[in-house]
Amino acid sequence: MSQRAGTGFADGYWSLPAGHVDEDEPLLAAASREMTEEIGVTVRPDAWRLAHVMHRRSPERVTVDVFLTAETWDGEPCNLEPEKCTAIGFFPREALPAPTVPYIAEALQKAISEDPVTPAASHYGWDAPPESLPTPTTVTSPPDQGTGDQSNPDGG
Repeated sequence: MSQRAGTGFADGYWSLPAGHVDEDEPLLAAASREMTEEIGVTVRPDAWRLAHVMHRRSPERVTVDVFLTAETWDGEPCNLEPEKCTAIGFFPREALPAPTVPYIAEALQKAISEDPVTPAASHYGWDAPPESLPTPTTVTSPPDQGTGDQSNPDGG
């Protein structure tokens, strides 16, 4: 996981390496590219496994988030975007760092509890009117929460 900083959205909260799929770019290639750009590891596109799909609504947009997992990669994770991230770390799935971006925490908890052979989908932000959902200006940064355990690559 990585601790967000300097982005204007959920700074100080823990999240996952993530990004957008570029035009004419396959999903799994995009996931591999983002891992290389953000934390310096190489994940082969065929190493990804589907963990969860979330249909999410926020005041700014409606998105479909695809959560993937990989058990193998090349390289040592490191912070290649210090302007967007203050720390990276591995955490046990049962003990996510506080605070974690709420929709990320929900997706991870659902992915953990699901049958790994048939991951499910969920909704986030659909039970409240869009104007009541957190926006980049209403999610505030928490006090310093530390850097997490960076020595346990099997923990998450």
